[in-house]
Amino acid sequence: MTNRLLAIDIFRGAAVIFMILGNTPGSWDYVFPALKHAQWHGWTPVDLVFPFFLFIVGLAMAYSLQQYSGEDRKKKIIRRGGLIFLIGFMLNGFPYTLDAIGHWRVMGVLQRIALVYCIVALLVNTLSRRQLMTFIIINWVTYWAVLLLGATGDEPLSIQNNMVRQLDLWLLGANHMWQGHGLAFDPEGILSTWPALTTTLLGYVAGLWLKDVIYQDQYAAQPQKVNMRYIGLRMAGVGCALIIAAYGFSAMGLPINKSLWTPSFVMLSSGWAFIVLAILISVFPMSKTPKLLSPVLAFGCNPLLAYIIADLWVRVLYSIRITDSQGQTAYDWLFNEVFANWAGPWLGSLSFAITHVLLIGLIMYCLYQKKILFKV
Repeated sequence: MTNRLLAIDIFRGAAVIFMILGNTPGSWDYVFPALKHAQWHGWTPVDLVFPFFLFIVGLAMAYSLQQYSGEDRKKKIIRRGGLIFLIGFMLNGFPYTLDAIGHWRVMGVLQRIALVYCIVALLVNTLSRRQLMTFIIINWVTYWAVLLLGATGDEPLSIQNNMVRQLDLWLLGANHMWQGHGLAFDPEGILSTWPALTTTLLGYVAGLWLKDVIYQDQYAAQPQKVNMRYIGLRMAGVGCALIIAAYGFSAMGLPINKSLWTPSFVMLSSGWAFIVLAILISVFPMSKTPKLLSPVLAFGCNPLLAYIIADLWVRVLYSIRITDSQGQTAYDWLFNEVFANWAGPWLGSLSFAITHVLLIGLIMYCLYQKKILFKV
């Protein structure tokens, strides 16, 4: 591993860990504020996890795409994106029943990653850096115009009237959308995937920047000796500028909203991603892997498999009914009878999530030790 790969894997591993931690509380009624998503406008730390992962996709893309060339590159990109989309789609329908077909959700986390990966990979294959930055600005302007001018009602950014929901209702139908807010609205909807492209593009730009300073010769086998802390300071400056811009646009009526993936949310989350990356490349400038970080790297080396296992396991627990007076699912029974009984509802809910991270981490660590990687 070179220092850039070490930083990327640590970043990616931490993002997957917090994604699992935020997705599997013992009860959604007992979630600490930092691990609870913002209801609509605004943000919490856990809201940064998914955009961090998309940022890392772009960050890694600056290095990985050079492995392929010409038509082979395009085929690999489309094949990989298609497989990731299919995996996410199939996870949505599990456990498979005839009744579930009529309510099978189409979009999701992996589906968004797949679409963003394909489109961004094809974009960076054809556009220059200056053109990519122009695309980012055009993307933000056009998306904001669509949100404000295309929605219905007096509140175009409300959960009921926003254009993201209207387009998904028309294309997918209410039965094939997420129902978590008490109505059909998909936070990984089709239209809001458009601004998500820029999250990954900013990660790609950061990856190119690192690549330029670490590998001054693109064909060099070894990285140049550079002051990583100085580079980290410059990246932190970019991150701070993006965060200030996000709050500036928010004050002008362009709110920070993860569910709509507004441009101000892209600026905020990407700003924090730049700052986290700056810290990582400053603190871990050496290529040698610290032993204490091996569990985090284990998640970073097999992120897709970790996500699949976590998602499937939760779905299995919810599908099992415990025969008792309450008719609880296995998921609820574990929380109520084991974790809440032992630590109370709040700490029990957090302990439940941490336990899932540790169990999945054990699997990932065993695979990491044996150098087994799950790739598509």
